[in-house]
Amino acid sequence: MAVRKGGHRLSLKTVLLIFVVGLLSTILLEGCLRAYVAFHSVDETALNSYEMVDPQNDKLRILRPGYKITVSDLVEEKRQEGKELGAALIEEGAREYGYGPDDIIFQVNKFGFKGPDIEKSKDPNTVRIMPIGNSCTYGFYYDRYSYPRTLERYLRSQGVSVEVINAGVGGYTTNNVLYRLDYFMSFQPDIAIIYIGWNNLYADTFRPRSYIIRGLQKLYNSYFHPEPDVQIEGGRLSYSDHYYSSLTEEASRYTSSYRPSFLSEVEEIVEELSKKDIKPVLVTLPGLFSVDKQPTEEALRIGHLPGNVKNAYVLAIMTDKYNNAIRLLATEENIPLIDLEEWGGKMLVPPEAWFTDSVHLSAEGQMAIGDYIGQRLVELGLVSSAK
Repeated sequence: MAVRKGGHRLSLKTVLLIFVVGLLSTILLEGCLRAYVAFHSVDETALNSYEMVDPQNDKLRILRPGYKITVSDLVEEKRQEGKELGAALIEEGAREYGYGPDDIIFQVNKFGFKGPDIEKSKDPNTVRIMPIGNSCTYGFYYDRYSYPRTLERYLRSQGVSVEVINAGVGGYTTNNVLYRLDYFMSFQPDIAIIYIGWNNLYADTFRPRSYIIRGLQKLYNSYFHPEPDVQIEGGRLSYSDHYYSSLTEEASRYTSSYRPSFLSEVEEIVEELSKKDIKPVLVTLPGLFSVDKQPTEEALRIGHLPGNVKNAYVLAIMTDKYNNAIRLLATEENIPLIDLEEWGGKMLVPPEAWFTDSVHLSAEGQMAIGDYIGQRLVELGLVSSAK
């Protein structure tokens, strides 16, 4: 048998050879792309000034020990980077939150934790609490309004001798936390608050496994949909193509098939903490979108979604399934739970007034959850109030 092409006849053997070479080339390219992703080091040019590459793991970012910056220095840094909007927002925030030009916005202590200086050895008469997580724990630029600092203030106002060590780092996943967990545990906290999962969820969407196909999709979208769907309005990103519907085929797929792939890592974090006699406390994720409430147009404008998703309901159902799994884990393993999602549905209303995007809370939101977590720790009997 032969195949005619351009006046020439190709034998079946030649056609098969072309097919095999093409297939092997595709497999090789896919393998190279996967290796690049797996072993690619952190891009230092993409780090913030307060971050650095972990000397022990060049694929992981950590906070820069000893870093501190004033309002005026941060404004100047943003302007040198050509980020005039960022500089203007920092100045606006300084006025709103009572910071002067020479006031320190935040600092990283010598051990690489955002917050005040501490000693590694623990005062036996002080309860040491360690919130562990991502940017939602790392918190607000103006650190006194972050939830860990608010939590510490609240408990001290209740007569509790407490020290809160903020172990949150922007961008962290459960895998990153596991890698650094021994270091975190070496500070011997009495309680560890596990408030994490957003970065995992954003990477956990149904999308092609092949990096080649992902690249082709990106190329297709850049060619056929070149107009940006995001603008900056009022100092934050505004999306024009987001919507919310439980009736799409995509939404149905997530409703019926999605399961958090990283739950075993949460379980491992809890197990390792318990082995060291550190009391884990699980926290559900409060967010801008929920499965039982239609969001406003404003919420859809400010809410960011996973890269291949435009339907906000998809993020809502993924979050709901993760939160339900966390509730079940807490019940089965007898682990204290602080249900921020349930509480937030009643108290953080309307959500667009408390969130700056889909997952991050404003300063007022951070303070609200800091106070609430403090209240719950007292109610759960994990700390004793003197009042």
